Amino acid sequence: MQNRTNRLRMLSSALLVVTLAVAGCSSSNSSGSSTAPSSSPASTTAASASSAPKEPITLTVWMPVESQQLTYYNNLAEAPVAKELMKRTGVNLKFIHPPSGNEKEQFNVMVAARDLPDVVMGYFDGYKGGASQAVKDGLIIDPKDYIKDYAPNLTKILNADPDIGKLMKNDEGQFIGFGARVNNDVKRGQGMAYAGPMIRKDLLDKAGLAVPETIDEWYNVLKTFKAKFPDLQSPLGWSDMSETSYFIASAYDIPNKGWYLNGDKIAFSNIQPNYKTYLETVNKWYKEGLIQKDFATDGYTDKVLPLVKTGKVAAAPMHLYWYGVIQPELPKDFEFVVAPQPTLTKGQKLHIRVDSGWGVLMANTKYITTKNKYPKETIKFFDYLYSDEGKLLTNWGIEGESYKMVNGSPEFTEAYTKEIAKMGYLYTPNVLKERIDDRMNRMQYKLPIQQQGFDLWAKQSDTSMVLPPGLTFTSEEQAVNTKIMTDVDTYTKEMNLKFMMGVESLDKFDSYVKKIQDFGIDKVTANYNAAYERLKKR
Repeated sequence: MQNRTNRLRMLSSALLVVTLAVAGCSSSNSSGSSTAPSSSPASTTAASASSAPKEPITLTVWMPVESQQLTYYNNLAEAPVAKELMKRTGVNLKFIHPPSGNEKEQFNVMVAARDLPDVVMGYFDGYKGGASQAVKDGLIIDPKDYIKDYAPNLTKILNADPDIGKLMKNDEGQFIGFGARVNNDVKRGQGMAYAGPMIRKDLLDKAGLAVPETIDEWYNVLKTFKAKFPDLQSPLGWSDMSETSYFIASAYDIPNKGWYLNGDKIAFSNIQPNYKTYLETVNKWYKEGLIQKDFATDGYTDKVLPLVKTGKVAAAPMHLYWYGVIQPELPKDFEFVVAPQPTLTKGQKLHIRVDSGWGVLMANTKYITTKNKYPKETIKFFDYLYSDEGKLLTNWGIEGESYKMVNGSPEFTEAYTKEIAKMGYLYTPNVLKERIDDRMNRMQYKLPIQQQGFDLWAKQSDTSMVLPPGLTFTSEEQAVNTKIMTDVDTYTKEMNLKFMMGVESLDKFDSYVKKIQDFGIDKVTANYNAAYERLKKR
């Protein structure tokens, strides 16, 4: 295992990409308000020591990380926050980081060889038959029987809000969500709406135009920009990030792709009549040169943000965190303002948007393998991250280095905010968080324009059509879903881009839908709705 670990480290270090490093966009939050941590690391170390193992143990943890992190260290164990965590708990950590982009492949190889570490973060939800089948196959344990005795902090959370527990269990009652990230500082649907459109007001003023609100107004503004400002590469910067903000699509009560809640039933967006209308809008804008030519392959941070900074685009769906990052680099004469999410009619209520509200991020589940000789100690260790102390540590880092206490509340130091991306990886990496501190989320958005974005996008939209969290499938359902959706996902991605770019006529939309139906999408839809009914009955 050690040789393989070293190889993975070397490969990981070589594969560097620009990725999103934001805590505020990662998951969702709960109705109960969390207790603010009242003690500093100096006082918590002693408290943690009482629950530390009598003799030091070492846990090997297979944990994918953003490749950008590995520009600051070769292994997460080298980060100051990880060192502090090991110091407090008396547990040594050896992380195995699979190469970025090859996580699934490496996971499959590891499982097939049964060359398992002590803990695997995520990925067993994608195991054939899901985590419940992995338990039956003797790969991982169900920690349910350990939680009551060895996870007091998580137990406290579950007692305060049983709905959290419903999301962390599957339909068979197995506790498959231990170690998952919990956001319970605010209610679901009431978190920050952190992504939406922004536009150059200085150009609007020069063109004599108001901030656009509707799809038609956006079209008119973009056409005018293209005619009046020839230095623009395109009026609108767009990439996969627009899928996060549901830019344009939400006007048609549809997500950009995939599954959503349509009334009290789950539906597949890509075959709906209103999805065709959404595609027609994008196709029209693209055909007239209003959207950047290579939006299908352009990344958000590596292509769209530079276009925003250099003035080559005049508007873009923006993540407010990243706007805060690039804002100091913008020319002084660039005046950006937040714009409403486009609607079909003025005052239209939208029902699909991003939200940092209540929920559980199951991608962070810590699966304890059957090779683990210390299941009780492992439960205790990861339960520490659910404590108030653990929440303070993983969200804010180390007092005096990354944060300081001001009037009883933590605030990031100047050193942290000066190099927020680097310091975030060193002191507050998302992969270690098991409770999100809403104060930390909001701390990253200090610009007035960011607060305006939150308020505007939240007021005009809700999350009533967003797919509910916590759906789990039987092994038979998962097998059917995987087989069918492999073909569906490949085909829809290819055809949707062709429709948007005019490579394929939208006159063929009906035949496109028929082919997806022939793949068996109705069977998958039935499985989603069966899972939804089971979720409601948990």
